[in-house]
Amino acid sequence: MILPHKNIPAQNGFYSKVTDNRLIKSDSAGAQTFTLQTQTIPPGGYIALHYHAYEESLTFLSGRVTVTIGEKTTEVEAEVTIFIPPHTNHSVQNNGAKPARLIAVHGTAEPSVIYPNGRPEPVEW
Repeated sequence: MILPHKNIPAQNGFYSKVTDNRLIKSDSAGAQTFTLQTQTIPPGGYIALHYHAYEESLTFLSGRVTVTIGEKTTEVEAEVTIFIPPHTNHSVQNNGAKPARLIAVHGTAEPSVIYPNGRPEPVEW
């Protein structure tokens, strides 16, 4: 199956300051065990601190961002992939002058976000 990203409706805002957020999951692609998400984080934008019950990887295609994973905060620049273990708090902040593009792969067909206070929020698109 070929899925042109432009044909997948974009969602903005969700749990972060992200634009052009597209979720490719079981209902759009028939995926059974993972979800792929493309995102653009504008300058000053962020993905709020949260965690998942499953593993996740973030592949940065462009831009320079500050990433927090657990207790460690690091500046990263494209092209780089970050692996995030289950139940590990993480966030991304774009302090740069250009948008940052990334692909997130969630290790489930039903993604959800859990905030540090334990409040879960299903990803419903």
